[in-house]
Amino acid sequence: MCASLSTSSLLRPCSALDPVPTPHVSCLQLGEAAGVTIGQVGVGACREGRRPGCGGGCVLRAGLSGQFSVVDANTSAVAGPRLALHNTCGCGGLPAGHATPCTAGTCLNHGRCVHIATRARCVCPHHTHGSRCKLLARHFKGGHNQHGWAWAPPLPACAKMHLSLEVLTRARDATLLYSGPDRPPPRPAHHATRDVVALELRGGRPSLLVDLGGGPVSLGVDTAAPLSDNTWHRLDVLWTKQVVLLLVDLCSGGTMDHTPTPDVPHYHSNTGPPQPPEPHTCRARGRLPAGGQFLDVSGPLQVGGLAHPPPPHAEYGWPRPLVYQPFSGCLRNLRVNGEVITVPRAALMPTVPPRDSACGPHGKCGGSPDSLRCDCLAGWTGDSCTTPAQPTSFLPSSYARLALSFTPLPHTTSLQLRFRTRQQDGHLVVLSSQHSRDRLALQLVQGHLCLLLHQHPQPTRSLCLSRVRLTDGRWHVVSASRHGSSTLLAVDERDGELYNASISLSVSEDTTLLQDDRQVGLHIGGLPEYTGVSVIKIHGDYHDGCVDDVRVSGWVVPLPPAANSTPWGQASMLQGVREGCSAPPACANVTCRPPLICVDTWRSYHCGCGAGQVLSGKRDACEDEDECAWDPCLHGGTCLNKPSGFLCQCASGFSGRHCHLPGPADTSLRLSLTALVATVAWSVLILLVVCALLLHQHHRRAALRRGGPARVNGGELTASPSLARPNPHGANGQPAWTTAAVREPGEWDERECLAVEEPCEWDEKECLAVG
Repeated sequence: MCASLSTSSLLRPCSALDPVPTPHVSCLQLGEAAGVTIGQVGVGACREGRRPGCGGGCVLRAGLSGQFSVVDANTSAVAGPRLALHNTCGCGGLPAGHATPCTAGTCLNHGRCVHIATRARCVCPHHTHGSRCKLLARHFKGGHNQHGWAWAPPLPACAKMHLSLEVLTRARDATLLYSGPDRPPPRPAHHATRDVVALELRGGRPSLLVDLGGGPVSLGVDTAAPLSDNTWHRLDVLWTKQVVLLLVDLCSGGTMDHTPTPDVPHYHSNTGPPQPPEPHTCRARGRLPAGGQFLDVSGPLQVGGLAHPPPPHAEYGWPRPLVYQPFSGCLRNLRVNGEVITVPRAALMPTVPPRDSACGPHGKCGGSPDSLRCDCLAGWTGDSCTTPAQPTSFLPSSYARLALSFTPLPHTTSLQLRFRTRQQDGHLVVLSSQHSRDRLALQLVQGHLCLLLHQHPQPTRSLCLSRVRLTDGRWHVVSASRHGSSTLLAVDERDGELYNASISLSVSEDTTLLQDDRQVGLHIGGLPEYTGVSVIKIHGDYHDGCVDDVRVSGWVVPLPPAANSTPWGQASMLQGVREGCSAPPACANVTCRPPLICVDTWRSYHCGCGAGQVLSGKRDACEDEDECAWDPCLHGGTCLNKPSGFLCQCASGFSGRHCHLPGPADTSLRLSLTALVATVAWSVLILLVVCALLLHQHHRRAALRRGGPARVNGGELTASPSLARPNPHGANGQPAWTTAAVREPGEWDERECLAVEEPCEWDEKECLAVG
């Protein structure tokens, strides 16, 4: 088996058409040196028909066999185990709820894997995200005669596939994704595997080529304007049950920067709300010929360009040549069946992640280069995203009803909120039309989060995160959106089991509109049933939980009782809600067997050793846990173990709890509030005393130089002037005279001892010796 190893640490199939010289030894060079021809290289593929009955897909598993191989070369011999490959039914991925141990590939992009209790977590560097430190975006610098590309893991052999990514570019022609052959077909050509997926830009508009073995299908979308407008756009590729779909911006009528939603003045104008786009301008649909169910390609998914010259299209039966033009621009949020695929560094043309914005610690940069904006992270509000959101607790038989000051678009709507609860069932938020004929709802069903969409007269559709429970008492961020009948649901890091999408394959369903009522259209915490003016029942009663930072179509709506109105809505009715998210002590009447103590975990508890403590080997005492054994400090930081945790002393240029942020290193050492106040108070006192003594010495020296004694009158130090300078603004045209003490090296000036701009904070570096 021969393979080339790229800088992205992925195996690349050997090609007879090896590209430009690379730092590694190519398969072609190895074959020439050995005097042999290498015809097929790779780790194998799930060929159609190898596993009869695998309707959902095929997974190639590798493992060690019980046999060994011996290679004898006269003077030396090599013995080793054999690698066995076998196909199994499935579609890849890790099982739900897995606890990944710390292995070489657990944390990506230089993340640090640490053990916590019975599971592992990753300490992630800046620019990386999620539990595995994935890199969500890359900037490609492809250009004329510069063929840059990056490799991602091979696409799984699944009967149902959903690829999605977001692009920002000015290039009109480029390769976005490619998975397929990398050489001319063998002879005879009809035995060649023709499976291919190629997503390209042609003239600024998306183009797709798919062949699963039965024959090629070519799709293109004639968008209203080219996508090469330096604005973020989303592309979705789906195939299932012999149907393939190419979708642009989810047919939302906008871009990923801005989905058109009428503001209040615009809605009342004569233009009316924006309308959904024509289906042919945002989607293309085709039928796959019989003969293939899933993609049979063992090589990596190539991103942003091709690592080899394009295979001859005529010999593979493709309708036209591939675009052999590298991508120049940005790619982000590449997903394969819901899982975010980290985009590695390009093998030939280095790529860089996008730079940070100046949105502060609680904001993130949104928009495109021509329309940048700062969006507050969930749980933060205000112009500078520095105001924490005020949560609301929901008691039994509780709800809040809001009247909106705008009407969400009938073809696309988004919801976002934060919640925490241990309750298994209940409505979080419901957006509905009059008499609830149309409804978009977020609710908990047996601990699982579900998005319900009901568009009259169609039956209710649901989209759930069925592999994870979110009723653990922790804060979770939920974001959901609908575009026609297509829905997206995500929580927290929005990856794997925390993400789900349902994209409609039908054009007629995609144009279905959702009507909602501005006056009584939004309910939080439950849906009341009225008899006259009285409430007789709360459907989906969400109690024993909290909610905050509710946003509809990106706008923050009020959450009573802390806020009864915002520019985008007003609370009209409420019941059983209170401000805050406090919880009664859970350990009041709990006794744990020594040495364990009761640990309060917000409306629940467990018996343990508390923060920073672990049970000893003999299990008869709690002892301090050495968190520095995890090596949690990145970028050369030094770990200092503490009784209740650890501190990272960061190297120059880095900061943060794990030295993972760029910036001054002094922010990584955190003190308690009491210690901080005491330190500042003592520093200020000492600073004032030192400055007073130095000022006193200065005046004494000045008086001695004038030959006169220094005098103290009523505690005030005075001295006669020894040097004068003219002031051009004196009275009657005569020069006015002001004192100016002569400072010698080593002396201090009281004007140098000043408080910094922030109140109650002093900087000792501002008090400096003169000269």
